[in-house]
Amino acid sequence: MFSLPKLIIIGLCCFSLVACDKASKIESTESYVKVFPAAMDLHKETIVAWHVGPKKDQILSKGFRVSIKFPKLDTQALDEIISRFNVNSWLVVVKRRSLASSSIVGQVFIPISIPGRYTDSKYRRLQMENGFVSVYYSAAAISKRFESFPCPALGHNRLMQEIEIEKNYEMEPLFASLSELRKASGKVTEFGYDSTILNGGQSLQGDYSFEIALYNSENKDIVSNFILVPHILKVTKEVISDLQGCENFVIPPADDEGNKWDQFKWKRN
Repeated sequence: MFSLPKLIIIGLCCFSLVACDKASKIESTESYVKVFPAAMDLHKETIVAWHVGPKKDQILSKGFRVSIKFPKLDTQALDEIISRFNVNSWLVVVKRRSLASSSIVGQVFIPISIPGRYTDSKYRRLQMENGFVSVYYSAAAISKRFESFPCPALGHNRLMQEIEIEKNYEMEPLFASLSELRKASGKVTEFGYDSTILNGGQSLQGDYSFEIALYNSENKDIVSNFILVPHILKVTKEVISDLQGCENFVIPPADDEGNKWDQFKWKRN
């Protein structure tokens, strides 16, 4: 159990970390709000390991996870943007560029403020300054059920070995206005507090860029331009691993999932 002095020290450290983040400069008129981000980046990049095989003693990769630091807004700016433009989240579009092609991996919304924060007398908005996004191989991204298989589906045998973050763009201003109002097209993945998973396909090698815009997730309304997070995430090394013991694995029907894999057929030596 923490003593009171320790709690005070921890509290001061947490406050100082938040207080040191500089708020973005805001330009506001009757028709628009322009945000000049003070800081925005990708960080906490992680390769997500997948323990697989009959004994779960072999390692492949599910994919990667990364945190996006959004432009910091002071309380007044946050309230103005939410109230004037009916915004409740950021829309994040993830794109991949490789030697073969460029494509949109997916898009996801992340709340702009932390839900459920109240004072004694009135609702107070607190910005959610970071949000995690994961890009998984198809075999792990399809569903939690597929992710729990001891042998990956779809012949997955990829092991991600190296990822890195590189600064590649200058920060651009964000322009919020009703003149920018338009509907988001395509599927928008719902936010999850632990991480939001996008399906990256059979191979994840390539360079990933992240674009953000102000968004209303209920109406699927975009109310600003898109700006690039000034970093790219690179999956620089991905290898094929020789997975042993899964040659005769059969995907069970969904109703049989509670049988601890007794119905599966394994290769016998």
